[in-house]
Amino acid sequence: MTTTTRLRVRVQPLGYEDLTFNHLSPRVATVFSSTNPYRWEHGFVTYLGFSRKANAEACMKYLLRAQLASDLDLRPAKRLKGSRWELKVRGLHPNTVLNLALRDLNS
Repeated sequence: MTTTTRLRVRVQPLGYEDLTFNHLSPRVATVFSSTNPYRWEHGFVTYLGFSRKANAEACMKYLLRAQLASDLDLRPAKRLKGSRWELKVRGLHPNTVLNLALRDLNS
């Protein structure tokens, strides 16, 4: 049996340059730029939210070891309001971001 989950993206302009905040799920979001002045790989940065720092650290280690991301920052949540910690991830492939958002919605 196959279930379909619709991804409803909330898009919010950040108010400078052409940056938009795209909230894909409660714990997954991106900041996108069509002109990409920061030279982000794929034109966006991904934010992954966590309630526990240990979970964020484990995810960070996995993404680096599996070479799924080019650069990560672990910090207290700034963009994802429902989380205590977030990973700011650069270089994550768009399909991986969508997969993580859908997993979050289905959990």
